[in-house]
Amino acid sequence: MLGRNPFTRKLSHLLACPSCGLRVAVGFGACRLTFLRYLDLSDTKVHGDISAISGCSGLTYLNLRWSKVSGSLSAIEGLPLTDLDLAGCAIKGDLQVISSLVETLKTCRLSRTQVKGNVGFVACCEQLVHCDLSKMAEVTGDIGAFEQCDKLESLAVLETDVDCDNLGALRSALKHCEIRAVAKMLVE
Repeated sequence: MLGRNPFTRKLSHLLACPSCGLRVAVGFGACRLTFLRYLDLSDTKVHGDISAISGCSGLTYLNLRWSKVSGSLSAIEGLPLTDLDLAGCAIKGDLQVISSLVETLKTCRLSRTQVKGNVGFVACCEQLVHCDLSKMAEVTGDIGAFEQCDKLESLAVLETDVDCDNLGALRSALKHCEIRAVAKMLVE
């Protein structure tokens, strides 16, 4: 059994080490590492397609921030993720994929990716605590959608196409939340 193999236990620890300087492709998904819960390869030169993790059905923490990983956001669909950080990766896809994580997702950091879509997906994300969708030109919708996220502590939607007309109302509703957003000025 893969989970009981001493090599794979050490491998799961190694894959969780952001300072290890690992320089291999993300090809471990083919092994179906169902026991893997935590994967942090942030700020490394790891490269490959994110679809390689689709076999990691027990994965709750995924941080590939500023790695060379690319591919479609749909690869994470259905994983029991609580923490997701793909900031700065060449990831594409639609924000709607996040709606498959609504029961578990607490942290969602997708800034500087090529993911697009409407922020309305958050209406069902009752567990969401941190959300960063900054510098994503094709992210749209109304910032008021986040009003349903009463556990939200930080929100960033800078340099997006999110309508921030209701920013004042959102700040009133989520007084405990640090919000980084800018309402567009109307020019006459």
